[in-house]
Amino acid sequence: MRNTPTYLLRLAIPAALAGAGSAHAGATESSWWRVHAGPDAAAAAHFRGGEDYSHFRWLALPADDAAALRAAGIEVHAADDAFELALGGVRFDPLRDGAPPPGIRRSWSPQPGDDWRLVQFTGPLRSAWLKGLAEAGMEPVQYIHPYTYVVWADAESSRRAAQLEGVRWVGEFLPDYRYAPPFRGRAAGPVTVELLARPGLPSIDDALSARNVEVISRGHMDRHFEVIEIIVDAGELEDIATLPGIYSVQPVAVPQNRSEMSVQINSGNVDGSGAAFPGYRDYLDDIGVDGSGVILACVDSGTQADHPDLVNRMLPCNGAPSCGTGAQSGAHGTHVAGIMVADGSSGTLNTGGFLRGLGMAPGARLVEQRYTNAITAPQYLNRMRDSVRNNAVLSNNSWGGGGPAGYESTARQVDIGSRDADADAPGDQPLLYVLAIDNGYGGTSSQGVPDEAKNIFTIGSAWAQVSAETQDLRNNDISENSAHGPALDGRFIPFMIANSRYTESSAGTSGYAMQGGTSQAAPHVAGASGLFFQYYRKLYGSDPSPAMVKASFLAITRDLTGNNDADGNVIAPRPASTQGWGRMQPHKVLAPDHPVVHIDQTHVFAESGETWQVRLAAADPDAPMQVMLVWTDAPGPGLGGATPGWVNDLDLRVTAADDSLYLGNVFNAGWSATGGTPDTRNNSEGAFLRADQHQGHIDIEVLAANIAGNALPNAGADNAQDFALACYNCVMPAAGADLALVLTDVPDPVTAGTALTWVIGVSNMGPGAATNTRVQLALPPEAVYSTRYVDPGPSGLDWSCAASGSDVECQLDGDLPAGVIAPLLSVEAMIAVTAEGPIEATATASSDTPDPYGGNNSRSETTEVLPSGDILFRDGFECAAGRPGC
Repeated sequence: MRNTPTYLLRLAIPAALAGAGSAHAGATESSWWRVHAGPDAAAAAHFRGGEDYSHFRWLALPADDAAALRAAGIEVHAADDAFELALGGVRFDPLRDGAPPPGIRRSWSPQPGDDWRLVQFTGPLRSAWLKGLAEAGMEPVQYIHPYTYVVWADAESSRRAAQLEGVRWVGEFLPDYRYAPPFRGRAAGPVTVELLARPGLPSIDDALSARNVEVISRGHMDRHFEVIEIIVDAGELEDIATLPGIYSVQPVAVPQNRSEMSVQINSGNVDGSGAAFPGYRDYLDDIGVDGSGVILACVDSGTQADHPDLVNRMLPCNGAPSCGTGAQSGAHGTHVAGIMVADGSSGTLNTGGFLRGLGMAPGARLVEQRYTNAITAPQYLNRMRDSVRNNAVLSNNSWGGGGPAGYESTARQVDIGSRDADADAPGDQPLLYVLAIDNGYGGTSSQGVPDEAKNIFTIGSAWAQVSAETQDLRNNDISENSAHGPALDGRFIPFMIANSRYTESSAGTSGYAMQGGTSQAAPHVAGASGLFFQYYRKLYGSDPSPAMVKASFLAITRDLTGNNDADGNVIAPRPASTQGWGRMQPHKVLAPDHPVVHIDQTHVFAESGETWQVRLAAADPDAPMQVMLVWTDAPGPGLGGATPGWVNDLDLRVTAADDSLYLGNVFNAGWSATGGTPDTRNNSEGAFLRADQHQGHIDIEVLAANIAGNALPNAGADNAQDFALACYNCVMPAAGADLALVLTDVPDPVTAGTALTWVIGVSNMGPGAATNTRVQLALPPEAVYSTRYVDPGPSGLDWSCAASGSDVECQLDGDLPAGVIAPLLSVEAMIAVTAEGPIEATATASSDTPDPYGGNNSRSETTEVLPSGDILFRDGFECAAGRPGC
């Protein structure tokens, strides 16, 4: 008998898994759990109750039942306060606590006609539930975690929706939610405001006209929301929030700004003491990239394009309201542009021999945009549109508004533009938006806007130079000026740190200057990212997605844990809201020590519970394997405050050669650790395994824990999510199909003279499809084959079986693609009445496709046979009438 629990134990763990209802009797509403089948995935078919998502089950359980499941070796994760919303500055579970009454306008009451309303579901989203809403007359518009949709509907549709499958609660979208606390309390007088509103409603225009509102500009953020920028007396804002069709009221934040020595520090070209040395151009020649062919956008206060170190790098910015003229004397913009692309053409050196005007990507070209230019709403998204229309692959943004304000309108805009920055052009026009986090000077949540966006590359700063001639050797300390997270919804920001305080770069028409905020951190990353675009094009002939750029850099950062943060305190382990994933190491990205596997948005999830899998081998079995998963998420609610900004939840799950499971973002002392819980908030998840942990290869699984929004709007109307994955020191296995088999006996022990079932799970870890897949099950002599059962799965495949004596051979009726699990196969046999003691069966999977890893193709299972009439007491659970094996 194996030491791992048998499936009888799982079934004997009370009604938690055996009940027929959607919630266990006596379970509290907050006691919700995600239950996985663990290593014995075949066992999952026998769970009942709750919601079945194929690869996990969503259950309401008492805590003691969940503890028993965990003690039995089953993977169980608690969802604390599973249905608690954060809206309008209030946290509430609408069933447990009741929805709060109106606060800012207590006399407000919902109208019977169309307006924004809320629908909360019973768990991770299903597309069928959203289709049900549409059939009831509702338009699902925006997901809000947990499991809630803002819908456009009238009161009668709300009543119908309350009766639909999967619906937990239907309620009103209060004015308090539309005018969030970070935006309230404005003194009377004119204020510039953004309204997010339902497009095309004359009633809104009429109401604004009646209030003598000055409309500055308006434009669509996406198909659901129009942005109307207005000037109005602050005293009118609460009333405007009560208007049907007004989704959010947000005062506009005023935008403000955020030599070779620094680029060498950031590129890791330092000696043993951490001191940089000249020679960045030679270094770029050695690794074969300098940014040639790549166009970057510098969105800033203006650039002096005739500076001798910039003049050969500048391209005209055409046809866009945000375009600069190249003649602005903006010291900040010229400095930032120099960090990005200055080519050192002037030959000006400091006393240490460093070129004073040499940037990170001296072969790239630059287009200049000004954030100070007048531009129509939505301003942030329209600047991104101007960038892609000038063929830029990324924009650097060393500016933003003060805060914090949560995930608000500007964060939503830049997240939309990260996927598609120009809605008027066919298909997607992605743009990597590199942002300097605010100079918040440490503390907690000292960021500004749009710093809390999730799809962008938000960068903090570390020390770089003391003067134009002298380096600051505190390379791994976060500088005093840099903001700390977290985001108001708990996600960690910034994503990464770059050395930038202080930095010498181009200034004026021909000079140089020292500047040193986070404004100088971001362009180091933007320039390095430009180098990566060239590197990636050489490898694959195409551009990386923004998610791929982030994954490739975040997977191989330098961990700053134990050094000082901006407050002089010890930096917490990564990922953290001080260092993010750590300090940028572009030399390891552009000239990696070992092979890297890049998987860039090749798979799309459509439903919660779907998975994608791949097996990767270590190129160097004695070196770590480091995996990073990043996805460009669907845009979040944009309401501000503590309302969660995330939508789709993917889980990174990495299984080592010894079957140890490592979840994304669960770390101890800088390395992945077993145990822990899945990260439900962040859209970057990492797993870093030492050689003694991975033991030569890893199985990577990406689980769609919740597909709640459409991250690919140009690919269709249904919810969908793709992802990017980078794995360092990783290679694809030899060509073939890596089959893996799991085997479970039910029940164990079994009584002589009764039926015993072996449940068999077969999966293909790739890289190719398995043809003519079959399973041979060698039964013990005490067993006689009787029948087979197949649990249908999403693959659409089926098994047929035939017996010859004690050998049973089962054949799959089609090819098994890579990353797919075959339908669960149950083979039943009768155990002889005279049988007693342990019996053993062995199952082996094979196919006509070569298998690079045969060690996981075969499993044996020993079952204890009890003489007929014995009563079973096992592991603290009493055998009861009606339970299998009793």
